[in-house]
Amino acid sequence: MTQNAFKSEKKGMREMGRDEKGRYLKGHRMPGPGRPPGSVSITSKIKQMLEEVPPGEKMTRLEAIAIRIFIMAINEGNEQIIKLIWNYVDGMPKESIEMKGEIEYREEDKIIDLLKNADKETRKKIIGGFIEALEKGRREDSL
Repeated sequence: MTQNAFKSEKKGMREMGRDEKGRYLKGHRMPGPGRPPGSVSITSKIKQMLEEVPPGEKMTRLEAIAIRIFIMAINEGNEQIIKLIWNYVDGMPKESIEMKGEIEYREEDKIIDLLKNADKETRKKIIGGFIEALEKGRREDSL
């Protein structure tokens, strides 16, 4: 990233009320929770309608649906509805998953295992050897 692009990005963050690390500056807050004003929610409307008692009725639409579900399950013996009720009450049964295949053992994994299983002095020697090899490689690359 060029220096100008970095400055531009920092300026943009400040304009949004944030510092270089993306945190809100003092006096700025996150936008409030919820939907923007004027937006439509079908779910909210359906929930509202379920709670209403239609004219001439004695129960809410939600109560009427619940009774109909139980009639279908008990009186009509509808197995799908019985399973639906059961799943809502107890939750779906957990499905076990069997995984097959081979795990590739990479060189990095071997090194990590070697370091995990080594004592402190051996770890120091191994890491010292890696650092020495890296520095030697850098010196050779710079020639």
